[in-house]
Amino acid sequence: RGSGKPKLNQPRFRNVSVITARNSHRDKINELGCQRFAQENGKSLTTFYSVDRLSADNDEEGTKKQRRNTVNPRRSTNIQYPQ
Repeated sequence: RGSGKPKLNQPRFRNVSVITARNSHRDKINELGCQRFAQENGKSLTTFYSVDRLSADNDEEGTKKQRRNTVNPRRSTNIQYPQ
């Protein structure tokens, strides 16, 4: 808005990491970045979906890292469906 202030559409900000408060915003930024990358490199994108489920099995032989709950607290579920 102000003159002389940096704009996010400037080339120097083209491939920077972006931190967002919401996963939905991050997902959209990633989607747009993928589309731009494919277009600039003459490639086509293949969209696929997977349904992942967390295991309820707490195997005592597993490592602490394997047993840790990996649910993202910002999502209500770890199952994502196409929009």
